[in-house]
Amino acid sequence: YSDRLSETPVTLRYDLYRQYNRFNFQVGSTGSLSALNYKIDQASGYPSPYSTDPTPVDASNISVSRFPRNYAAYGQSAVTLFGPVQIMGGIRYEHWGINDSSAWMPRAEMKLRLYSRPFAFGGVASYSQMPSLPIMLGVTQNISLKPIKDLQTDAGLEFIDIAGDQFGASAYTRTYTNYPVSTEFHSLSLADIVDPFGLPHLYI
Repeated sequence: YSDRLSETPVTLRYDLYRQYNRFNFQVGSTGSLSALNYKIDQASGYPSPYSTDPTPVDASNISVSRFPRNYAAYGQSAVTLFGPVQIMGGIRYEHWGINDSSAWMPRAEMKLRLYSRPFAFGGVASYSQMPSLPIMLGVTQNISLKPIKDLQTDAGLEFIDIAGDQFGASAYTRTYTNYPVSTEFHSLSLADIVDPFGLPHLYI
């Protein structure tokens, strides 16, 4: 058995930041061209780990070469109200060239300063991520899989001391939707093995 995946991306990125009194704005975009090569050589079949049937499944002999173009753009802004209150919002659009999927990912957050240094924060955001490349390229029909969605909420406290050291604690929830489910084995899905994405801030 041989399984080899290589990805060589070339990425361009641009960010712009502006601040006007109590308001600040940030926008950016990125684009990439990747060279994907995935090869599987499995000379003989093996029983499926998801079935009690001992019959070997079909042997695999897959060789895929693609050059997907991915791009994304985002914008976010923040405003300070009444001194201790800051409200932030943003949205990101991402397009995956491997199967021309796309998604909008909004987020909102609020910070409340408590006394001189500690502050409380809370927010909600929607994130999307494609299934992993081995899953999409390893089975022919999986190339049409769409992004997995994650609705995340978080809340917590943070404290910054005089030296600039930051301490905090937070709690969060994640709700995954639109994850792939096997049409043959309905108990098999990507609901529990997606990557730990969904950070409380926009990254690009």
